[in-house]
This record gives sequence, C-alpha cells and structure tokens, in this order.
Amino acid sequence: TCYTRIRNLVVGKSYDFRIYAENQYGISDPAKTDEPIMAKHPFDVPGAPGQPRDLSSSSDSITIQWSRPRHDGGSNILGYMIEKRMVGGSWTKACHAMVNDLTYRVVGLSENCEYEFKVAAVNAAGQGNWSTRLNSSH
Repeated sequence: TCYTRIRNLVVGKSYDFRIYAENQYGISDPAKTDEPIMAKHPFDVPGAPGQPRDLSSSSDSITIQWSRPRHDGGSNILGYMIEKRMVGGSWTKACHAMVNDLTYRVVGLSENCEYEFKVAAVNAAGQGNWSTRLNSSH
C-alpha cells in the first residue's frame, strides 16, 4: 500500500485526486477517485461526557460534576460546553466560555423551578455529542 500526506487542504472542502505511476518506461494513465474526498482533521470530535450530577445546590445555583468522555477523538480535550433549560423551555448556555474543569457552578437559577443540564466536550475537531441530561429542581 502506498500513501502520501497532502498538506494545506481546507477542512470541509472536497477534493478530486489523480494518481500516476512512473518508471523507466514512462508515466501511466491516472487512477482517479470515484467521488471527491472531503478534507478532515486526522482525528474526530470527542464522545459524550458522563452524565452530570448534582454536587451541591442552593436556591439560585447548582454545582454540577461530570466525567471525561471515554473517547477523546484522538485529540486532547480543550474544554466543555454546558447548557441549561427550564423543563419544556429552550436550551441556553450555562456558561459563555469553555469550562476547563470537570465541575462548574451554574448561577442565576430561579427558585422552585425544574432545570435540565447537559455537557459536551470540545477538542481540535470541534464539539462532540451532548451528555445524558441531569434533571434538577430548585
């Protein structure tokens, strides 16, 4: 099997390739790809983290904890995205920056409301799948 690394491709863009053989008698006709090949990172997005759990909570906050994904996609985890919603509502960011730890305190919750939380890991290829949701009443 022969292979080569082709550099400076744009991730997400498709390319057609032609491969030639060359020896002392000359150059062959090209072998062509049947379909365009999409450039991608040499790794994948990470798997989903473990389901978040409630470490502690107050009337307006909750501290959640989760475990690293079993599969990092072949690239180091850069951080985690966290979303929250009131049950039946729309998902919003619980934190507007990536979280680098495996715990996070979500503030600004309304008392006597039921919330859901989910977490996704991010690596150089992008964001992976969301974790199973945590339901919590406040």
